Amino acid sequence: MINKILMRLILATALLFCTVLPVAAHEQADRIISNLRDIVFQQDLNDNEIKSYYDDEKSKLNSLELSETEFYYYNSMIEYWLARSYQSFEETQVVVDHHILIQRGKYLKLRAFYTAPEQAIYHYEKSLDYINEYIDLNPDYLAYHQYSEIQAELILLKPVSYVLAHGLSVKKALKKSIKLNQNYPKALIADGASDIYTPPKYGGNQEEGIKVLLNVLSMEAVDKEDFFNIYTHVAYGLIILDRHPEAIPWLEKAEEIYPGNIYLSGLMKIAKEGINP
Repeated sequence: MINKILMRLILATALLFCTVLPVAAHEQADRIISNLRDIVFQQDLNDNEIKSYYDDEKSKLNSLELSETEFYYYNSMIEYWLARSYQSFEETQVVVDHHILIQRGKYLKLRAFYTAPEQAIYHYEKSLDYINEYIDLNPDYLAYHQYSEIQAELILLKPVSYVLAHGLSVKKALKKSIKLNQNYPKALIADGASDIYTPPKYGGNQEEGIKVLLNVLSMEAVDKEDFFNIYTHVAYGLIILDRHPEAIPWLEKAEEIYPGNIYLSGLMKIAKEGINP
């Protein structure tokens, strides 16, 4: 009798461990987006390889049983990350030259530094269309943060007329996101970064931006991307404050996350050589 009971317990335990629990559609979608994001940040693949990967993953994404709002949100995200890949830097020196132009306020010249600006614009605009559909259905903190991120990139790529028409919407949408959720790390990181990357003569405040980012470090729900962004943003702020040696440890932390990132290698060159406009 004892042996029978024991055997039943063993079989039940075996079945428990062998059972594959279904993964929710939104969790599968999260995985698709985070995997593409990691590929874009790591930069081991070229644009064509990333586009091929995106095609396969978008097909998988749209086969999932997502709600209408989830469909719009995740499609906005996958388009956004493909656009980011087309906007990435391919050489360390290009990052250095880009940095110098930003600090001189030469924003209209930045477009030429990106690898494939037309493709980036195309996919950012698709991403924007999807997030606008999402906002119509569910204007939450995720929606406004994503809208802000897309517009911030488009402003670097589009003509002056677009900048004049939509420039203020970036900060406005970001503030809405933070108001709706004061503990959302990505929106807070973007807010701190806006102070760091804006030159002091145009109203930037690197000390304040760094303070915001250091506060986010201790928050819950900070993910791999957030840590990388915090480390690189803090390092950039220190560079602008002419504290180049202090930036290096932050960049080394970022290097542990995405060692192949070209933007990171550019910042490391700037920090080590003490480059400033």
